[in-house]
Amino acid sequence: MEILAATSYLESAEHVTQQNVSDQLSMDKMMVSDVVKTLEKRNLLTRKPHPEDGRAMSLHLTASAREKLKKAVPAVESADEEFLKKLNTKNRERFIECLIKLNPNMS
Repeated sequence: MEILAATSYLESAEHVTQQNVSDQLSMDKMMVSDVVKTLEKRNLLTRKPHPEDGRAMSLHLTASAREKLKKAVPAVESADEEFLKKLNTKNRERFIECLIKLNPNMS
């Protein structure tokens, strides 16, 4: 689900490549490549030639993937809220700042 979410997030900018997703999630390129192939087989992603880089492929979410994300996002947000509810506002902000320092791509 992470790769679908990252692709959705990055789609608002321009053509999304596996490298963009790998960078966004701080994941190994080969791992992203393997997962993308699986997601493509499951009709959740399509890959099309990148219009500007002949070596790269652009990733695109399918309608099915968008539906799955639409259902998953509220569940993830609810789980996040449940996890963080024990922290007051100040501690929650500090915790999130620490997470961003550990992974600058989160911001």
